[in-house]
Amino acid sequence: MNSSLKNKITVLIAGIGGGSLGLEIFKSLRQTGEYRLIGTDVSEKAYGLYEDGFDRTYLLKRMDDKEYISRILEICRKEKVNALAPGAEETHRILSKHRNLFEREGILLMLNSEEVVEHCSNKAKILKFLGENGIFVPETRDILSEADLEGFSKFPCVVKPAAFSGASNLVFIAENKEEARFFVRYLMGRDFRVSVQEYIISLEEYTVGVISAPSGQILGSIALKRFHDHKLSIMAKYGDRIISSGWSQGLIDDFSKVTEQAERIAKTLKSKWALNIQGRLDEKGTFYPFEINPRHSGTTYLRALAGFNEPHILLQYCLNDRVVESKPFKKGYYLRSFSEKYIPKENLKNYD
Repeated sequence: MNSSLKNKITVLIAGIGGGSLGLEIFKSLRQTGEYRLIGTDVSEKAYGLYEDGFDRTYLLKRMDDKEYISRILEICRKEKVNALAPGAEETHRILSKHRNLFEREGILLMLNSEEVVEHCSNKAKILKFLGENGIFVPETRDILSEADLEGFSKFPCVVKPAAFSGASNLVFIAENKEEARFFVRYLMGRDFRVSVQEYIISLEEYTVGVISAPSGQILGSIALKRFHDHKLSIMAKYGDRIISSGWSQGLIDDFSKVTEQAERIAKTLKSKWALNIQGRLDEKGTFYPFEINPRHSGTTYLRALAGFNEPHILLQYCLNDRVVESKPFKKGYYLRSFSEKYIPKENLKNYD
């Protein structure tokens, strides 16, 4: 091995398509120069397979969960991987189910605890739990049939799949019960579990990252106040009602009221890795979380640019027993766009 790589931590990122969480983690770790980075994906057109900065990438054939885990383990052994990060929702699900296989190999899974992942898998239940523990939350209800809409009166409301999915997929705003019933039928007709949630009428929307050690100790938090004046950051807009996309942009500053509440949520859940919380401040200044994901965020690299490199801080703490020195955030606006890449047909990645 090249002498410059001997002391580097080797991280495998599983799922490196364009715009993926995997590439957010990759860019954050590449920024430090302290890691040997391996990437995998199941599509030969995945952007990350052709991105400079990976030490090695693998194209995997599409396969069932058991075969996929076996192949990832094979690559981990071959590349002497120290830590494994899921780069997509589906990869997160698969790795979380089989975490014991990697732990036996001494590989750190960049995942929250099994309990937290399970807790966050249902939007209504997680918010009910937080509400029972003294945290202000929007009224949220699981809908198993149209009859479950009876008695729900918090309109406008958001109708969405009950399981966490990320990127605001299939999320709708209903102004009244008739519209809510229409969207419930639509989602149920496509075999989704459904929840309805009070829509907090406010443009003060934040995405917040909280990172916690395996002991539960809070290692830090950061908040980005989203702005919604660019098409890239909006998934749907109905007049002054907005559903954000997974492409957050905005202002990073000292939003202590928001981060304090986010840290309280992380402690209540006993989070043990990265937790991403989305919420809004109402007119009284109360922060209401409406989405909680037990993983890194689509704004991971924006946070790293601000000086809060979540995957780096966690990896150093867990693998090198090192506390990365905390520095003041670079306050200001963080913008994003797409980048393009040309790949000749003959240069498409082949299966490894």
